[in-house]
Amino acid sequence: MKQSWKIPAICGILMVVFNVIVFALPIYKTPVVLISDIAVVIAIAAQIPISSIAMKKGTTVTSKVYGWPIISVGLRYLAAITACAMIFILISGVTLIFPIWLPIIVYVVLYGAAGIGLIAAESTRNYVEEQDIRHEEKVGFMRKLYAETTTLKRNVTDREMASCINKISEAVRFSDPTSSADVFDIESELYSIFGEIKASVKANDTAAVKSKCVEFQQLLEERNSMCRIAKHNKA
Repeated sequence: MKQSWKIPAICGILMVVFNVIVFALPIYKTPVVLISDIAVVIAIAAQIPISSIAMKKGTTVTSKVYGWPIISVGLRYLAAITACAMIFILISGVTLIFPIWLPIIVYVVLYGAAGIGLIAAESTRNYVEEQDIRHEEKVGFMRKLYAETTTLKRNVTDREMASCINKISEAVRFSDPTSSADVFDIESELYSIFGEIKASVKANDTAAVKSKCVEFQQLLEERNSMCRIAKHNKA
């Protein structure tokens, strides 16, 4: 996502509005008021890097979707800081007698909670993205094989050859989509046989296409059986 000027602009407007409100209030400007003002300004400014991390780091749709909880944590932290600050400002600005250590502790706790929340949300986003990448890698071969068999089927004009290729295409379609180290060798052999099928189609050798399609289906069934066994052993 392209860096936008809107978020920094919004943060700048919020800072101005909050400071105008605080210093326009007919109250004493005690140290608690100043500390609270600084705490809110920091919280507003923090929204810029938080939104940047949430929306710019992700490279996949899932990653960007999981970026919204990061923004949510930042906004909740800002709302909590602002609410506490207004309470401390009004009380200390009117009574003049208010322990300065109380708002400091509250702000530190809120900063810490926000940091932990942001780290947790970011870690979750990274984990989900990593799992998505692994899943794509595991199902990539069968997706590619199905796409290529479908394309070959559409380009074949001979009915007999088209029928054979349609059978292997449907067999691939309804096969276990997940690859693993147990079937890498068979999948390599499958792709090699499919290359021979394409060569036979190009040579217009119907008999060779039929023979290779049968061999392909048998090997594909063996591959699917190995996938089932591997999943059963892991269960």
